[in-house]
Amino acid sequence: MPCASSSSPVQWHTKDAWGGWTFDSHLFPFPEDSMESLKALGLPVTLNTHDAQGVNSWDAMFPAIRDYLGLASNATLVPFNLVNATVAYAVSDIVW
Repeated sequence: MPCASSSSPVQWHTKDAWGGWTFDSHLFPFPEDSMESLKALGLPVTLNTHDAQGVNSWDAMFPAIRDYLGLASNATLVPFNLVNATVAYAVSDIVW
């Protein structure tokens, strides 16, 4: 059966909540290699995200986005906010 793309449902990320931005290291110990292998096969990759919960402190990129946005060091969440261009671009540039 031909394959036109690779799509991963929400199980690709850590399981601390419904949403998340960090690959589950048990399923994807080397996520960059996995994505490059699929690209080498000519398969576009999609990852299902549920970003309404924002970026949480357990996500690998949280310290970078927290610091970029100037949030307090004890912050535990960057709320999802596409109306705020600074937050939207930070999520796009740092997390994705």
